[in-house]
Amino acid sequence: MTRPYDAVLFDLDGTLLHSAPDIVNAINASLVANGLDALASDRIVSFIGKGTPVLVERALAAQGRGGDPALAERVLAGYMQAYAAHIGERGVLFEGARDCLATLAARGYAIGIVTNKYQRFVETALAQHRIADYADVVVGGDRLPQRKPRPEPLQFACRELGTTPARTLMVGDSVNDAEAARAAGCDIVCVTHGYNEGRAPETLGTPLIDTLAALPAWIDARPVAAAMPT
Repeated sequence: MTRPYDAVLFDLDGTLLHSAPDIVNAINASLVANGLDALASDRIVSFIGKGTPVLVERALAAQGRGGDPALAERVLAGYMQAYAAHIGERGVLFEGARDCLATLAARGYAIGIVTNKYQRFVETALAQHRIADYADVVVGGDRLPQRKPRPEPLQFACRELGTTPARTLMVGDSVNDAEAARAAGCDIVCVTHGYNEGRAPETLGTPLIDTLAALPAWIDARPVAAAMPT
């Protein structure tokens, strides 16, 4: 069967996995341990997207403590310790995520995970939620020198999967995914249930799906060699 893509890449946090509760708990635990105030959950969720060091900087800036490298290093270390100790306790897969991965794998699509989350945490989360076997390549935020929204993580995943960006779909939830996909030359579709740094998903300028359960049919409806709007 002729298909529009050979591979599908997925973001993790906000796309496959509702990990915000674990992230919120870990960053607040570190903030309090360092003599700062805990922040509201929705405020922290708006800081998610560009990796943990940026999350820490945003949390410190929200309390007027940005620009202090020593404090940022302590809060980052505390976050890493707290997150490692409690990863997966509250996070859950989004609706349709597991069935979506199973369907795409059964149809012969190569599948990759490309995220700004640290590699070891990605691998732990995939194993905990029993979806690791679907991932043919995993590119965490520290596997390469560059992170999304740079295109290199997506391009690296394509090479590892033996395909090209032109034959690859990126599935994400944020401006980081959209910009990385466009720069890499991949098609992009985003879910509406993600984090997107506090911005409405309609601002992404990408096709949208409400749940991952809709993704296989959405792909089936794509004409072969069609280009997405940019």
